[in-house]
Amino acid sequence: MTGCIPPPAQAAEAVITENKVNKTGSNTMRTVKKLIQKEHGKTKPLYERIFNEDTQAFTDYYYQYKASENQIYVVEQSESGDIISMLHLNPYQVRLGSSVYKVHYIVAVATREEYRHQGLMRTLLVKTLKDMYNEGEPFTFLMPAAEEIYLPFDFRFIYNQNQMDLFPEEYRGEPELEFYCAWTEDVMDLVRFADKTLPEQYGVYAVHSEEYFYKQLFEQECQGGSIVIILEQGQVKGYFLTAEESTPEIREAVIAKGYETQLFPVIGKCFRGCEKVKLKGFPVTLESKSTRQVPVIMARIVHLEHFMECLTAKEPVELRLHVSDSLIKENTGDYVFRADWQGAKLCRLEKDMEFDLAAAQMNEQDVRITIAQLAELAFGYRIPEQMNLPLCFTREWKKINLFQTVFINEIV
Repeated sequence: MTGCIPPPAQAAEAVITENKVNKTGSNTMRTVKKLIQKEHGKTKPLYERIFNEDTQAFTDYYYQYKASENQIYVVEQSESGDIISMLHLNPYQVRLGSSVYKVHYIVAVATREEYRHQGLMRTLLVKTLKDMYNEGEPFTFLMPAAEEIYLPFDFRFIYNQNQMDLFPEEYRGEPELEFYCAWTEDVMDLVRFADKTLPEQYGVYAVHSEEYFYKQLFEQECQGGSIVIILEQGQVKGYFLTAEESTPEIREAVIAKGYETQLFPVIGKCFRGCEKVKLKGFPVTLESKSTRQVPVIMARIVHLEHFMECLTAKEPVELRLHVSDSLIKENTGDYVFRADWQGAKLCRLEKDMEFDLAAAQMNEQDVRITIAQLAELAFGYRIPEQMNLPLCFTREWKKINLFQTVFINEIV
């Protein structure tokens, strides 16, 4: 990958200072900046204040492991240095189509109660999106507290998570497969299983590396859970993540093809004695009438050209697009998009080409589209017919290999 390497942790950061009028009518100076790594702990009081439902063990884990590698943007009062708003960018290696990219998961978006509804979150989002654009990141994603908060910033849902309640008493027999709680010595076996299984079943997911599983072990432990590994004659055939809540939760279940019917009996045996277990994230092959498809992950295109160039097509495609982006102005413009089975290219039209195109009258392949609509289309969350796009565009778009199926279950 290129263009996605973050600056050194101790590098000097440009800051934005602005005047604001507080509720008493007096002026106050605020600074918007990205913290250097050694300053990340300064945000912990705000995290504990806003996310007070998290256990102390999880908060300590987050600041020891996650905040040691992420980026944190804040708004602080210039005189006192008090942090009144923040936004965290947690890095993930994410498979998008046939390639892997470093992208950021937006988390811990928080503003002190008395400073809300003053545009602080918008300020932080605009700054982080522009910084991610400059780094060449194709997209970013988040798990919204409420959908309506992020719609104005062109985030749209891309992933509906399979959820259901499983009742262990319905699985009284002995499962055919073995299982136990994994630990560090099992990590490489889990990595090899994920490397083989996830690409067979999903098109967009966080790469489950050795580091990823080590962190998951500690993250689940501090939530009173574990990673349960499923085996047949010593060979890994699946796993799931557990968390101890008022009702036990499974937050991701992955099972090898051909073994799907063995997953629920293993879970039933693992949680025997519990009235029910909440399952969040399991294969589509196990969907039933009791399955709920719950929208959980929203995404936004960041660097339009890099994002579109991740696509491929079953046969040659050519489209002319006018894309509008209200926040990242660099994305707005007229383009020609071409794709085939080898890859894709999005070329911005020069002004003289735009004039010639207008003079010739735009044909039905030309379409005006927003950055948000493109995200929904590319991840297969919506289809062109739902957007009333031209028929010729619809025919061409159906030739494209979309970013499906999405399987993003990481939470903070």
